[in-house]
Amino acid sequence: MIHIDIDSLTALRYFYNGETLGISKEEISRNEKQRKLLLPAVLKEFLLKYGSLGVNFGEGNVLPPDLMRIVDDKVIFAYMDDQAMLAFRRADFAEDNPQLFYVKPDFNEKETKISWRFIKASDFFMHNFLIGLVMCNLPRIDVQWEDPSQLEQSEVPEEVLNLLLTGQSDNLVFFTKKYRVFLCWDDEKKQLWSVFRNAEKKVLFRYYAFWTGSDMEKLFDKYFFQKQNYAKALYFGRRLIVHLEKKNTNKLQLAEKYKLLGRCCWELAQWEEAAEFYQKAELFFNIQLEEMLNKAKSFYQSKGDFYSAWQNEAESRQAYAQVDRICEFLEVGGARAHGMRLVNQAVWLMEQERSEDDLRKALDLFAQALDIYQQDPKECKYDIARCQQLRGDLRKRLKELTQNKQS
Repeated sequence: MIHIDIDSLTALRYFYNGETLGISKEEISRNEKQRKLLLPAVLKEFLLKYGSLGVNFGEGNVLPPDLMRIVDDKVIFAYMDDQAMLAFRRADFAEDNPQLFYVKPDFNEKETKISWRFIKASDFFMHNFLIGLVMCNLPRIDVQWEDPSQLEQSEVPEEVLNLLLTGQSDNLVFFTKKYRVFLCWDDEKKQLWSVFRNAEKKVLFRYYAFWTGSDMEKLFDKYFFQKQNYAKALYFGRRLIVHLEKKNTNKLQLAEKYKLLGRCCWELAQWEEAAEFYQKAELFFNIQLEEMLNKAKSFYQSKGDFYSAWQNEAESRQAYAQVDRICEFLEVGGARAHGMRLVNQAVWLMEQERSEDDLRKALDLFAQALDIYQQDPKECKYDIARCQQLRGDLRKRLKELTQNKQS
């Protein structure tokens, strides 16, 4: 069935398949009580149902009530793509389709304040503006046809084609000129059509009913965090994760989403799918964890070297202990890596030759390294030999220093 010449809210109900995501009732109520900001019924319904979805972000948008500005007897409630603003008369809030006004700011340099000029938009009303949002902000395939023979060969429904060629409407939307506009919905193909025409031009837009990444994210959050409706959250989450995977999203963000989808499946007792999501999350979390720990290991190694050079033994040992703990957690390096770190510290102290105390600290480090190497003597046999050689050389040097002192 083709629904012809429908209003903006009906079009959005079809397009979003009954899903809604708007601003809070509390924000509207608070502004009604505190600022006496009363909104026309159609505008209030639009904000409550669709104010946070993609239709309200693009070439024009309705402001949330907290950001609407009351100036004298007018309410500035929306921006358009050319940075123009729109307003309605406060006294017209009870009307079904209030007259709209263009708003022009005038900046007075001497008085350092902005004054506002309101210009009546002839034949432009609230319903027209909302139809314009539907036409311009929903994801669409732009199709412009003016040749009837070309149109007849297309997939345009006959009822829509007739509107394009002969239809008349009181719905006027302003671009560079006035256009008569129709919104139509195809139940079978789940497609929205907009027809707009004037004496010079006939244009068709076709919109596929699909969720943008931003809309899916918002609706997933709504059903998971606010409603705890895990079936609905899973519905949008599955689609969102496909979208994020195609975009090569940050792995940590993907892991968070996999974790939440695992929780949805858990709540729904879909155990196998939950396990798959948790396994995917674990893979990405492990990658991120290993990267961060390797960076931390490098930092503590550098910190330990610094304090060792500064002859602050206590701080140096604490830093090197952190390196050992990280290596143990990562299950990397083992006895050989631990021993090599101690040997390298000892060699560095030997090369500095700052004092006899440093050389004795190095001798102690070689002894510690040999103890560590004995935990895996087969793997560390060459390192043991090198450490014993270095320790022997150091003992000779210390013996020479002692003899020189005595002579």
